[in-house]
Amino acid sequence: MNGRESITKVLPTYHVRSGQLKMMNEVLDAFSTHQHSMIEAGTGSGKTIGYLVPALIHSIKEKRPLIVSTHTNHLQTQILEKEIPFLQKVLPFPFIATILKGQRHYLCLQKFEQSLNDLDDNYDFILAKAQILIWLTQTETGDVDELNLPSGGRTLWENLHVDNSSFHNNPFSSTCFYQKARTKASAANIIITNHAMLLSDVEREQKILPHYQEVIVDEAHHFQHVATEQLGIKLHYLELNYMMNSLGSLHTNGLLKKFIQCQQKFHLESSTFSQKLEQILMELQEETQQFFSGLHAYVLKRKKDSFLNRTSYRLQSEKENNRTWNSILELANRIQFMIHDLLKLMETELAKFDQISTIELSITEKLTIENIRKVIVKMNVYKKNIEFLFFEEYDSVVKWIEIESKGAKNAVYIYAQPVQVSEYLADKFFAHVQSAVLTSATLTVKKSFSYFINNIGLADFFPKQVVLDSSFDYEKQVKLFVPTDMPVVNEVSIEEYSEAIAAHIGTVAQISNGKMLVLFTSYEMLRKTYQIVKEDVTLEDFAIMGQGTGSGSRSRLTKNFKQFDKAILLGTSSFWEGVDFPGEDLKALMIVRLPFASPDDPVVAATSEYMEEQGANSFYDYSLPEAILRFKQGFGRLIRHEDDRGILFVLDNRIITSRYGKDFLASIPSIDIVSKPMHHLTHSIDHWINNKKGG
Repeated sequence: MNGRESITKVLPTYHVRSGQLKMMNEVLDAFSTHQHSMIEAGTGSGKTIGYLVPALIHSIKEKRPLIVSTHTNHLQTQILEKEIPFLQKVLPFPFIATILKGQRHYLCLQKFEQSLNDLDDNYDFILAKAQILIWLTQTETGDVDELNLPSGGRTLWENLHVDNSSFHNNPFSSTCFYQKARTKASAANIIITNHAMLLSDVEREQKILPHYQEVIVDEAHHFQHVATEQLGIKLHYLELNYMMNSLGSLHTNGLLKKFIQCQQKFHLESSTFSQKLEQILMELQEETQQFFSGLHAYVLKRKKDSFLNRTSYRLQSEKENNRTWNSILELANRIQFMIHDLLKLMETELAKFDQISTIELSITEKLTIENIRKVIVKMNVYKKNIEFLFFEEYDSVVKWIEIESKGAKNAVYIYAQPVQVSEYLADKFFAHVQSAVLTSATLTVKKSFSYFINNIGLADFFPKQVVLDSSFDYEKQVKLFVPTDMPVVNEVSIEEYSEAIAAHIGTVAQISNGKMLVLFTSYEMLRKTYQIVKEDVTLEDFAIMGQGTGSGSRSRLTKNFKQFDKAILLGTSSFWEGVDFPGEDLKALMIVRLPFASPDDPVVAATSEYMEEQGANSFYDYSLPEAILRFKQGFGRLIRHEDDRGILFVLDNRIITSRYGKDFLASIPSIDIVSKPMHHLTHSIDHWINNKKGG
């Protein structure tokens, strides 16, 4: 099916936009010619319908399922609740679309029933169980994403979600949420999932997703980062502490006590097992507390000037050659040995149950034995991760420690991630599918896909490259203002710079007299500016909100921002993308600094070093393209519909004065730019806004 005529036959009652029609044909062509394809489709291009229609046509024609992968739950929900019902009304053929997520998303009813028999003194656990009980009367999916569990409830969920133990002699198997989702997926034309699930399935011997040959990766600008996280490892105190607490002791109602009761029932108990295990657990608890507290103090000492609660420190073994570090390594070694002894002890006792038939075991006993097995597997992984993070060295891996400097002394997280994943994605993912269509509003830098192609592992596949024109008339809908009298950030204190930002916020807010989003790259600068803006008496009519200032979570801030007619929202990181403020919800967008990542960030530093070693220029080949993509995402917050209109303010005049500034401007749609001292800009802003009001 090709051309406008064919598509309009399929969609007789739907007005297909030209960009949307082009996307439909490009996707169909990629599938039919077995090519990989990249499609940059800006806001308003109707890309979701643009790929769903050809995906459905191809699936039905070839009689096989097709995968649609997204980064966010929000987009998954939008596809399933908005786009799919619409297409089911207008398409002249029936089809099935469903969501399938990883096992960790689904509640295991057997485990939950068992947990209700446990006597908990943990308030968070009791609250979470009550919440789940009420939710079970309403949910059809059993998906945790429907629940807003507190952090304590999230910890409990680790013991309640589906895993491989959920499939053996389970009395709830006929009502298992996960199995129902898989059954539905096996008959579906379109299976919606997320990037993490899609990539983790690549590594599984027993696949969760049905066999597929075509995949659409939406929000594709996140795909590389998700792959990096998937291939990385993370170690933290709470994980080990939770495992030790779940084992408990002879005097608590934990796993150890239940296991010994099982042993006693079948006369398999050992006279020394429980005492030895309790002794190791007690010593392990002390050593891990000391180990993580030692890491916390080590990072804090080397990052004294850190103003953030979350502080990162890059781990480079060859540079950590000091007495304190050596004592930390000794602790890590001792913890490994203790876990080894613990595992040996548990495995010996567990092996005794091999002689007992599963028919003789009750459901509770089976779960207890299965949970002991799970602890053994997790402890083994934990031990291997300690070895990898502290005693093994790899050239293209970055390691770092994060601490909560104002939090508990054991609030420490240790990470390791590969510096690049292009070869992995090329060999393990793209080589195994006939056609992958990657789409997003931000894939190109200076109108070129080269940066994305190289990073994502598509260089050897010569993918199709398509940029869809937006349906928006940006020259009429947006004007860019750059004040030339902002101080140079490196030449003044952060207090002075924040005062200048606050003054410009006040001026623009008074003229625009509506809603304004201010995007920062630094939390410290955001907080200082927020304090000044809050005290500005000329802004008393405005609701002023700041991310990370106690104003609430991102979703709460977004909701509150929409409720006020006049509001100023100061945001960082997560507000650069994925928030939608159409129409009168946003009149002005202010970008404080061009969004270059901090060179002190461990991943940025390691990637820059890697690039230089490969003979590349780390600024022009890495830092600049990343900043441009971020800038494009920020720019995308302003215009969401054809009748939106707003002003873009960039306080960083490097966009006009630097050699690379033109690269930022070349990567967004062509718009008018006014660059003058602030007191001259006020008239231009006023004219632009009032012009709209006058029609």
